[in-house]
Amino acid sequence: MKQNYEKNSYLRAAFTRWLETLLRNERCNYLRSIARRMEALVEETEIPDIPQEDNMFLDESDPFAFENESLRQAFDRLPPAWRDVLVRIYVKKQSADEIAQEQHCTLQNVYNKHSLALRALRNALQEGDRT
Repeated sequence: MKQNYEKNSYLRAAFTRWLETLLRNERCNYLRSIARRMEALVEETEIPDIPQEDNMFLDESDPFAFENESLRQAFDRLPPAWRDVLVRIYVKKQSADEIAQEQHCTLQNVYNKHSLALRALRNALQEGDRT
C-alpha cells in the first residue's frame, strides 16, 4: 500500500509541474500577443497621413507620377502605413533599413508592408482590367 501511495505521489507531482509549466507558457504567449497588438496599434497611429490633395503625384517631373487614374485611386485606398512605405521607397529613395529605423519597427515589418501594398495595387489593377 505504501509503495502505491509513493508512486501516485510522484505522478501527481510530475503532473502538477507539467500543468504549471503549460499554464505559465500559455500566459506568456497571451501577454506577448497582446503586446504585439498594442505595438501594431501604436505603429499605425504614429505614422502621419500622406496629404490627400487633388494634384498629388501629377507633376511630370515627379518620378512617382501616376499615369493611370485607376492606379491613383487604388493607391489612395491603401492604408496610410502602406502608402508611406511606398512613398519612402519609390519617391524618397530610402532603403528599408532607413524606413525601419525611422518608424521604429522591424525590417521584416517594412518588407511586409511593401509587399502587401504592391499586392493590393496589383489586385486593384487586375480587377479594373476585368471590368
